[in-house]
Formats: sequence, C-alpha cells, structure tokens
Amino acid sequence: MTQITREIDQVVLIGDSLAVSPTDVDRGGVRLRVSGRHVGGPRDGETFSATHELAKGGSVRLGPMVTVVVVAVFEDAVRLGVVAPANMAVRRGETGR
Repeated sequence: MTQITREIDQVVLIGDSLAVSPTDVDRGGVRLRVSGRHVGGPRDGETFSATHELAKGGSVRLGPMVTVVVVAVFEDAVRLGVVAPANMAVRRGETGR
C-alpha cells in the first residue's frame, strides 16, 4: 500500500487514468472526489466521476484493481492508502511524472 497525505483539493494520481482528491476534511472523515477511467473489469475504459464520504478506516474500490483507504484524518488533511497493481504509479498530482 502506498500512503500519501493530501490537503483539500490536492490530487493523488493513480496510473494514467484515475485522480482522487479530498474536497472536505473534518474529524469525522473526508469527502473524496474520484474521476477518470475504470481499469479492468466489465467497465474497463469507461469514464466516471463520483464523490464518496469516508471515515477513518473506510475504503472505496475503484474497479477490480484499485482500492483507496482513509488511513488517518488530520485537522486539514488526510492520509490516503492506495492499493494498486505494481505497474500503476501512485503519485502526487503536482509532481508530474
């Protein structure tokens, strides 16, 4: 699992097709905005956009190959854990490739 701490509206890029960013953080949890293309499964390549409300320890599956877990919630940031295949880079949005 790759872990990255993000503040509101900072992006985590997963592979070439998924973007995840917190849009609201409070002690109860985080609201995540997810967009991109499904990777694997029957919806492979299909574009989507969704919002998920998660508490610490909560997770969301982004298709059959990627899971995002809320590892920790801070005052104005969240630590996300990303479980993805080794060939899918997990990186901060602002760092480029």
